[in-house]
Amino acid sequence: MPTVPVPGPDGLWPVPVEDLTPRELSTLGSYFNAVQTVLANRHPLAATEFDGVTIAGIRLPTDPDEIERLAFEGEFDIDEFYTFDRGEP
Repeated sequence: MPTVPVPGPDGLWPVPVEDLTPRELSTLGSYFNAVQTVLANRHPLAATEFDGVTIAGIRLPTDPDEIERLAFEGEFDIDEFYTFDRGEP
């Protein structure tokens, strides 16, 4: 079953793609774009527009310090995103 990594305060959580709505998938893509903006130091508050947003019941981290911590731990590695537990073909 293909999964999508959804970031939460404790790291990435695998969520089955079929459990997400098209809107949630779009929101997740926009969120990851905002995270990359934060990490590139272009706009440290770019992810705050997602304050209180949850995907599959998981609260998206929006605090710049929390995002930096998760990035340091490798949770926002874009290569990891594309190789994340996709399940059986």
